[in-house]
Amino acid sequence: MIVILLWLWVCPLWARPLADEVHLAFRHVLPDQVATIGYINAMAQDSQGFMWFGGASGLARYDGYNLKIYHREEGRPGSLSNNYINDLLLASDGSLWVATRSGLDRYDARSDRFEHFQLVEGDPRGAAGSDITSMAEDAQGNFWVSSRAGLAYFYPVSGQFDYHPEALPTSEGSSIIWRVVLDHQGTLWLGYQVHGVGHYDPVARQLRHYPAAAPGTQAVNPPEAERYFPGPSFADVRELYVDRHNTLWVGTYGGGLNRYRRDQDDFERLVHDTTEKGAIVWAIREDHQGNLWVGDGSAVYQRPRDSDRFYRFTHQENLPTSLGNYVVNRLFVDRLGDIWVGFFPAGVDRVDRQASVFRNYSHSAADPNSVADGGVLSAFEDPKGNLWVGAGYGLSYYDRQQGLFTLYRHDPANPNSLSGNTVLSVVQDSRNQLWLGVWSGGLNRLDLATGRFHHYLPSAENPTAIRGREPWSVIEDSRGDIWVATELGLNQYQRRSDSFRYYLPSPEQMDGDGTLYARVVYEDKRGNIWLGSIRGLFLLDREKGTFTRYAHNPQDPTSLSANFVFALYEDDQGNFWVGTDGGGLNLMDRDKGTFIAYTSQHGLADNVVAGIVADRQDNLWLGTQRGLSRFDRRTGRFTNYDKRHGLNDNLFNRNTPVNTRTGDLFFGNSRGFTLFNPAELHLNTQVPQVVITELQIFNQPVAVGAEDSPLRQTIGYTDQLTLSHRDSVFSLEFAALSYQLPDNNQYAYRLQGFDANWHRVGNKRSATYTNLDPGLYVFEVKAANSDGLWNETPTRLQIRVLPPWWKTWWAYCVYVLAIALILYWFNHVQRLKLFNEGLRQSQRELEEAYRKLEAASLSDPLTGLKNRRFLSQFIAADVAMAERAYQNWLADRATGVEGPAPTDADLIFMLLDMDHFKSVNDNHGHGAGDKVLEQLSRLLETAVRESDYLVRWGGEEFLIVVRFANRTEAPEMAERIRQAVANYEFKPGDGQVLRRSCSMGFACYPFYPEAPTALRWEQVVDTADRALYAAKKSGRNRVVGLMAGNRPAQTFSPSMREDIGELINAGTLQVSGAEAGAPLVW
Repeated sequence: MIVILLWLWVCPLWARPLADEVHLAFRHVLPDQVATIGYINAMAQDSQGFMWFGGASGLARYDGYNLKIYHREEGRPGSLSNNYINDLLLASDGSLWVATRSGLDRYDARSDRFEHFQLVEGDPRGAAGSDITSMAEDAQGNFWVSSRAGLAYFYPVSGQFDYHPEALPTSEGSSIIWRVVLDHQGTLWLGYQVHGVGHYDPVARQLRHYPAAAPGTQAVNPPEAERYFPGPSFADVRELYVDRHNTLWVGTYGGGLNRYRRDQDDFERLVHDTTEKGAIVWAIREDHQGNLWVGDGSAVYQRPRDSDRFYRFTHQENLPTSLGNYVVNRLFVDRLGDIWVGFFPAGVDRVDRQASVFRNYSHSAADPNSVADGGVLSAFEDPKGNLWVGAGYGLSYYDRQQGLFTLYRHDPANPNSLSGNTVLSVVQDSRNQLWLGVWSGGLNRLDLATGRFHHYLPSAENPTAIRGREPWSVIEDSRGDIWVATELGLNQYQRRSDSFRYYLPSPEQMDGDGTLYARVVYEDKRGNIWLGSIRGLFLLDREKGTFTRYAHNPQDPTSLSANFVFALYEDDQGNFWVGTDGGGLNLMDRDKGTFIAYTSQHGLADNVVAGIVADRQDNLWLGTQRGLSRFDRRTGRFTNYDKRHGLNDNLFNRNTPVNTRTGDLFFGNSRGFTLFNPAELHLNTQVPQVVITELQIFNQPVAVGAEDSPLRQTIGYTDQLTLSHRDSVFSLEFAALSYQLPDNNQYAYRLQGFDANWHRVGNKRSATYTNLDPGLYVFEVKAANSDGLWNETPTRLQIRVLPPWWKTWWAYCVYVLAIALILYWFNHVQRLKLFNEGLRQSQRELEEAYRKLEAASLSDPLTGLKNRRFLSQFIAADVAMAERAYQNWLADRATGVEGPAPTDADLIFMLLDMDHFKSVNDNHGHGAGDKVLEQLSRLLETAVRESDYLVRWGGEEFLIVVRFANRTEAPEMAERIRQAVANYEFKPGDGQVLRRSCSMGFACYPFYPEAPTALRWEQVVDTADRALYAAKKSGRNRVVGLMAGNRPAQTFSPSMREDIGELINAGTLQVSGAEAGAPLVW
């Protein structure tokens, strides 16, 4: 057997923790932006919750999303006094102080400016005294400040410095004090550049000096003589820190970490790292749990409370969640207890406590002690608590106690090795034998006592051989039987005969396909064997060897939600869970055969559920293609985790979960695997405080105090904002100062007085409003943290929108005064006008009478139709338009532009006479005749267009002027009118019904298209009258039209007494209409 055992080098326990002990994940804060301020010398959190980073090239404020950078700006009084920042201090009054190489700066958050405090002009200490290296605030609210010139006491109220030369052990040599701290008794500890440590009594102005001792060796457990010294282990002291127990910790530049023992009045040297860079300690802090943190030239270290052991965390190129850099220059603990790490040459990290719960293991080509490559496909925990891990390129055995991986690979030259490298399934049975499903390599059995492999492959000659070359799932049931699910079905291993019994559903249960493609076999607590495949879920009847199938039915919402079954799991309460590809998670009622589906619509991360396991808190954990989902069965709520939460990958698409003996859960993914204890995952309980960070008008940031700026102080400190009517488009940006996954923070806002409801906008951090009416509004914004905990007390900003000047109160006063003057003037004028009102009333009455007479003169009093006077007054314009259209046509022809004659420029004059109307008057009376004429008028109104003229020509004659039509359509129009009259039933009264016909004659203007002005319109009407006369003489109830023939236009005039029939025969005229072919009497 070829067993390739790959060992990692094992670091000493003070340099690297053993597996599964301490794991930290680091979040890198906007690396490219932070790099602009250089290496980090100081960090602080202000009273609002903003984080501040002081660097060698500037100062930065961080809100979880963006950095606001501050630099020294020449000529701008409110900028920093120097770009080099040594220290930051949040004073007890909430003000932020900045120690620079040019003195102290106090940041005014309301004006976003810095106030400078420097040595008075001519001070002998010069620039060295202004190079403030550190600050410490005492109980009186004053500061002790160290500098390159020694120690001073600073009064913030007056801005005065009081120097204490007694704090220097000697007037010779360096006067640099790197660090000053106050212990719990209020006495000062000083860290010198070359003089070690000083304990200073400011009241007595007396110094207790502790010069440096010989450093000794860098050993893990140095002898007594090399462990305790009367002074620090090195003269250059870069860090001092007093913990909760009033213990003084000392970081030296060359002598490592020291601890002052008060009872012995000496210094203990603690070796946290034996490397050269480990002797340079830049930063020391204690977190809220009492753990000590140390930053040196190569890493950050955690020393758990009540322990002497240091755990080392350093930068690893291939691990994104490792420390962001090597040299840890500064450490800071924020109000929530999160650890922030500042680096040389640049960078800031935050320890992500939630992400640190996930211990990720990935393959590394540079690290032989890593899991096999190719993604994790299967896993099993052995009785020792160690893990067998099947991957795409081999089998790994992970010794959790030692942190070592042993790798098993296929060796083509050795038959006693794995039959392939892709390990689909793994299980260790009760007989200490390991069963492995290998892609295309069948089933492998490894005897762990002898180290020998046995391979089971399908054979066409052997009916008892295993069926299938892809054993996706292998289990040992409660009877000790081995079950193997392959692409071809279900196999049961027969130990006595070393053979297999094969089970396959009926063809009908497989939809007529011979391939089952089983992916999981599972035994429930009832002893039932279940098989999950791409064709649904199957329950085996062991006695009969048959299956019951459960499949998806689109018509049945209680059926399985998808047929591709990836995973099966029964929890401690007897609930049976099914993971599907595309249908999410299913809860099965095995007695009823029904299912309840949980999908992404219910909060599941993804609808592909490849693995299911329960933790000790009775939550279900699900592996999906978008990370892990925790399902709280009591509340029905899903909580999802992905790479943003600390996982090394999101693709958990294989059935790999293991609930280990320690309570840790194992999940394999495409990059390796993750181990974590769910009990260590805690909801983010910080209620996020929302701060309004910026005001923009027309998408441009508004500066405080600028010309025409509505801000007199920063927007975050503004209670009421006044905008003019010109500020019609404004935006407010805001941030929830919660640094745990800030991109997952959720926001809601509303503008009272404008919005009826809250706008829930996800992680969008701005609100824009346009064209608000003048008035008073209140903007409210609230946020939820990354775990959905809302701050129900919103941040408020009162906004007053001013009206334009013409809508202000004083403008309205002017308007009222002007209106009063106008009313007075109007009243005066009205009185004058009353004198002449009688005359004007008479004039209006006369004008109205004239208008009525004018209207009456243009209409027929009986029928209400237009009369001849109307036609004479209005026809001239139509005639002119018709003539112009034909003249333009003739002009085009004269220039050689051929085209048809105008088709919509003709005026068609139709004369209509009711036949035998006299008999109506004679037989029924003139009153009946008038009714018939009125009814005929209404009928004709419906028969003509609204734009046409309908004129009562006289007696029972009517003239219809069809305006701007095509003359070829005249016969059809006239015939339609004639038929309408002939079919109409007239009611003269007394219940009688009459039918009467009509005769019609028509002619068109211009009469001659090629000589538009040859005949006047009156002559055309006479021509139509001649045609009407012919219709009546020829028998009545007919239509006759006269059109120009092919003879010259001058040969005909309606006044000629020539025989019309002869003119028609000669071609001078032609007849048009329904009677065009009938003999007519002229």
